[in-house]
Amino acid sequence: MHMKKATVLSIIVCLIWTVSLGQNRYVAEEKIGKSIHNVLSEWKSPKDSLLIYALNFELTVLKVNGKAFATNIVANDSLAFKIFPEYIKLKKIDFSAILVGKTKAKIVIPVIIFGSSPEQKKYKDNEGRPLISFNSAVNAAIALNDPVIKYSNERDAETSLSERLYKQQNKVTRLFTEAIFMRPYIIEIFNIR
Repeated sequence: MHMKKATVLSIIVCLIWTVSLGQNRYVAEEKIGKSIHNVLSEWKSPKDSLLIYALNFELTVLKVNGKAFATNIVANDSLAFKIFPEYIKLKKIDFSAILVGKTKAKIVIPVIIFGSSPEQKKYKDNEGRPLISFNSAVNAAIALNDPVIKYSNERDAETSLSERLYKQQNKVTRLFTEAIFMRPYIIEIFNIR
């Protein structure tokens, strides 16, 4: 009888501990997310007429003495550094809470910026509502999640899907990349002229 009570009590303690750890991780991720938002909210509007931009920052993070900071930051498109001139502040964020047992990680922060000016949209549906071309949408999706392939929003947005995939196959030396991906950070630009 005492054994059953001890087992039940152990299970309850483990469940409470697991829920507590999950909540702590969520709070830690939320804190990191807010820090990233603070850095990326200091952005400069692009000066060209594209209506969709797909960018990503890849951070090489090292854990030393219980803290984990970015030692290197690269972007898939150099335009990212112009749009986000304060990107270097990403090096001040402690990512240790999401490394869980690792001392080194690649963290990818995908960013999508899109415009909503109906006047400048080239593609429209039968009702006249603005659309983004299929090629632009597919290329943006690929660029957001592929830190390995360099991307030019200006040059590659309208590249055909088959040409983009061919370009990828020739440049990729590894099919899989181990990285921690953040949910895409989205910016909508209103009234692009």
